[in-house]
Amino acid sequence: MKVLLSAVGSRGDIQPMVALASRLVSRGHEVRICASPDSRSLVEGAGLPFEPMGMDVKEVLTGEAAGAAMDRPVATFQRLLDLIRDTVRAQFEVLPPHGAWADVLVGGGIPIATSSIAARYGLPYRVVVYCAQLLPSAAHGPIGVPFQGLPGWMNRFAFWSQKVVLTAATRKTINTGRAALGLGPMGDLEHLVYPPGHVLVATDPDLFPAPVDYDPDRVQTGFWTLPQSGDLPADVEDFLQAGPPPVYVGFGSMPDPRPEETTGLIVAAAQQAGVRLLLSRGWADLGQEGLPEGCFSLGSVPHGVLFPRVAGVVHHGGSGTTASAGRAGVPQLAVPHLLDQFYFGERLQRAGVGPAPLRRGQLTAARLAERLKDLATNPSYREAARVMGERLQARDGLGEAVATLEADYARASS
Repeated sequence: MKVLLSAVGSRGDIQPMVALASRLVSRGHEVRICASPDSRSLVEGAGLPFEPMGMDVKEVLTGEAAGAAMDRPVATFQRLLDLIRDTVRAQFEVLPPHGAWADVLVGGGIPIATSSIAARYGLPYRVVVYCAQLLPSAAHGPIGVPFQGLPGWMNRFAFWSQKVVLTAATRKTINTGRAALGLGPMGDLEHLVYPPGHVLVATDPDLFPAPVDYDPDRVQTGFWTLPQSGDLPADVEDFLQAGPPPVYVGFGSMPDPRPEETTGLIVAAAQQAGVRLLLSRGWADLGQEGLPEGCFSLGSVPHGVLFPRVAGVVHHGGSGTTASAGRAGVPQLAVPHLLDQFYFGERLQRAGVGPAPLRRGQLTAARLAERLKDLATNPSYREAARVMGERLQARDGLGEAVATLEADYARASS
């Protein structure tokens, strides 16, 4: 079976695809990954074939324009729509030759054009979401809505409003690409992007259940993660052994226009809470200046190796870090910045593995210090996290995803 995997996004969008591709290869299948240019090292480092496609996500999130984004919301929204249109064009340009090669297509990370490619070449198709909140439902609002627990009619209205705006912004671009493939104009945008009967939800069905009102036939597999092993860098190992388990704080790919100020805030919070601190630099380059005793700045390290050795994990609420900390069985606190991070933050609190999420716009040293102390010392969080870890480690999300793709291919070939 030849499987084409398409994804545009940050590491949290690409790494699960790499995990899926690696599992497919171990089963004897061929794969190709078309993804954001800045993910080349991640894909090729796993020994997988790579084709760059679309925008450099790291440049978009960390460039000068990103730093000023919060001060110019209207211009930022217009820029976002431009990036979406550019991504759609790139997918229609890059994917067709690979679609002609493939037997199966999997789309993720802004998968607007991928179902059209599958239709053109008659391929079994699956679209993956790493957060059930992407699926229109009365049970939740669209990603980016920071308020959870709104009335069902309000959630429905929010999804309808989002669809109206995105349809107006992308219809011409989509139809131009479809016409070049010999396809007719697009229909409903939601069904184009997330066609019912073709959805894979790569989160745990017990902890983050996907609602059934949009697609009763969606397959929820569990998280797509590969076991990690090996040694940590020597300086990180030395810090871990020099005292009690620290709290890890890291915001992954999130930009920050004032990294020095944020670093100082986090360090002050750790000192007020009386906890040791592991500060991940991330894409914002936090912790570049010298840190005081009891605080350590680190680069990219395997979360699966590091997280079991910390007292708690404070993160932005991305699906990948949520899964890694969950598998490690450690308490978590989300500091949501945008998109689906509000959803995961609320669900983590609901699962009892940590305190209430602290939105990035409300982050202060005093508020963070209060939560850090609670995170590191509350025994109920640690017990709930232990149970979560056992549950996630027992589920083979990749195995279920591969089995689904193999079954799709077998049906199409019969």
